Amino acid sequence: MLFAVRETVHSSKGFPPSKLLYGRQIRGPLKILKEQWYQETPQHPKQTVNQYIDQLKHRLKVVRNIALENLAASQAKMKTHFDQKAKVRTFKPGDEVLLYLPIPGAPLTHKFQGPYIVSHRLNKLNYVVLTPDRRKDSN
Repeated sequence: MLFAVRETVHSSKGFPPSKLLYGRQIRGPLKILKEQWYQETPQHPKQTVNQYIDQLKHRLKVVRNIALENLAASQAKMKTHFDQKAKVRTFKPGDEVLLYLPIPGAPLTHKFQGPYIVSHRLNKLNYVVLTPDRRKDSN
């Protein structure tokens, strides 16, 4: 199962994780079985260790740059999609807000809890909210 995940092209990067990590496509058990079934054998020319390392470094650099470009494009697309429905909300100290917090004992499930009081504004988008009934006094 892990080989299948590592061989699959990641949608936002445009490359499989194995190619980003190792600089080449890995051969998982299914690919090896297919090669044996169809008698496919990859042809590797004779090369020195230094030549191989230089080629590997070059491939890793090229793949990394392309993956970063694909990731930036994917992030821009996701931001555009999110911004279509996003609304700018500002709060003042003393305002009551609901927080989307995890349920104790079930870390993967969340629900809106509150109302809690806004203490102060940290920057344009972040606020400190007083949560006296939780383990941390503020979030």
